Amino acid sequence: MKDFKDFFFISIYLVIPLLLYVLPISYNVPLKIIFLSSNIIIVIGWILKKNIKHEWKPLFFSISLFLLSFIVVFYKGLHWSIPFYYLTGYISYIQVKKIRNIQSKLEYLIIISYIYFIVVYFSKLPSFIDRPGFDENVFYVSSSNTISIVLNIYLLTYVILGIYLERMNYRKILIFGTINIGLIFIQQSRIGIFAAIIILFLPMVSKFKKSYLKSFLPILLIVIFLFLFQIFINIENKLSLDSYLSDSRGVIQFDFFSNLSGDLFFWGYPLSYVYFGDLDRVYNMFLLNYNYTTIIGFILISIVFLYRIVFFSKYFFHYLFLVVIISYGMVEEIFLPMGWDFILYLLLFLKSNQQKNLKIHS
Repeated sequence: MKDFKDFFFISIYLVIPLLLYVLPISYNVPLKIIFLSSNIIIVIGWILKKNIKHEWKPLFFSISLFLLSFIVVFYKGLHWSIPFYYLTGYISYIQVKKIRNIQSKLEYLIIISYIYFIVVYFSKLPSFIDRPGFDENVFYVSSSNTISIVLNIYLLTYVILGIYLERMNYRKILIFGTINIGLIFIQQSRIGIFAAIIILFLPMVSKFKKSYLKSFLPILLIVIFLFLFQIFINIENKLSLDSYLSDSRGVIQFDFFSNLSGDLFFWGYPLSYVYFGDLDRVYNMFLLNYNYTTIIGFILISIVFLYRIVFFSKYFFHYLFLVVIISYGMVEEIFLPMGWDFILYLLLFLKSNQQKNLKIHS
């Protein structure tokens, strides 16, 4: 029964989000129905067993975003399913805290994802480095950046739950992390490489939890990785502000705030708004939620992140974990609302007194 719960959790909250990235859009509706129906069944089970758990801060956060986005459903025509995704973040957060033996299943998931991406993408590359003219939109509804997102999310989940469940395996994290960096380097996602390097060193930060290195190592790592990241960007001739603003993501995010006025200031942009060229996405987790939950939701999310950073000593996970989330969130719509939002909830809301000291497994 415990194994079934683990497989069920992985299937619903890690596999289905992947399928929504890589399968044709015609599969979106049935996959979302399966996802939301599964969460409804879970909640009904809690009610019948009278086993409803309350954690007021994440619950308030989840319900607030749900209500705000539900208003946007009527005002701007937001799809009806999106508000419920904000609730599933809390539901999955409560579930993941009850799981005790999921690490081995996550290892299989990571290995299967390697095999899948090698078959559908890496085996078809004309060159690992220079491939002009190659169509990176290899999936039906997304580009090859999906590879870096999924690989990083899966390994981040493995690291986070390894720390939380006191089942750390540094050797496997080193192997998976090294493979991730290699594959993502070939895929050529700059933010993906940046995140992959940080994720590889996250267990080290947690291991030295009670030493002075805890205070200085994260800062040192951030400086080193930003330096390497800038070098990588410089190689691509994209370091200057002008070059950044000429990039589609830079143009979209710059114009987002430049053009805010009137009703747009409160409600955000229309869902069909074309920001640049033919692009109707903001490529930013925080700005996406501005459009989905109005400026109130945007402010709420910003306050939660800011509070978490300022009062980091109250929380279980090191603040360096948020570097991955914030960095990715600035260039991709990676969390809120997504099926794997339990990761974000763990990092934002799990208090330090909710878990014992780490037990290291080599």
